[in-house]
Amino acid sequence: MRKVFCLINALILTASLLFVPACSAKIDLTQNVVELRENVYQGQSKNYSLKAAYGFKTSKLEGSPAQTQKVFKLSFKLTEKETDDVTYTLKLVFNEQEYYAAFSFNPVADCLTSSIEVENFSLNEFAVTVCAGSQTEEVNMRSLLPEGTLTVQGALDFLIEKQPDLIESYKDENGAFAAQIYARIMVKNEKAYWYIGFDRGQNNLKALLVDGQNGEILAIRDIF
Repeated sequence: MRKVFCLINALILTASLLFVPACSAKIDLTQNVVELRENVYQGQSKNYSLKAAYGFKTSKLEGSPAQTQKVFKLSFKLTEKETDDVTYTLKLVFNEQEYYAAFSFNPVADCLTSSIEVENFSLNEFAVTVCAGSQTEEVNMRSLLPEGTLTVQGALDFLIEKQPDLIESYKDENGAFAAQIYARIMVKNEKAYWYIGFDRGQNNLKALLVDGQNGEILAIRDIF
């Protein structure tokens, strides 16, 4: 009988050890990110002031609406320049490849903007060349992110840890996280913040402002 009880206890212990990892497995919310801005830049030269941001947006594949792809872009704003008869263009050299883009007036941003499709762009400093007619000028760009800024993975992991009830409320009947996530890094007064939006459709969007250094949740708001 003693051997039977020992065998039962061993089976229970083994089952419990097998069960713990399954229960404590951490979900990866980055799989639900459909729009991301992960870095922001600024640069100044004699005649030009540039701002830039890098990230991706998810779009549907042409001819196959059920499938999507991530389009990575390095987007630029040419500030303090009025529109005139001169065409402004931009050149970037990255991984021994040249990229070109023309600036056009963006009424929403109220400035000249352009963008370049480029993947795996992880530089914190780089140079671009701005051309106006036959005149060219190099602008050195620098990331504005303070040292130690959380990645999107880090920011979402803090949300999982600090807002378990909120995360749970976005799961479907199968336990899968069922909302699209919009994540954008911002820098104000040399301090980084993550704006994170959870969207499950039906005009239901919850916006969160997260401290970019320690993951503290500074604000939560429902947006309809």
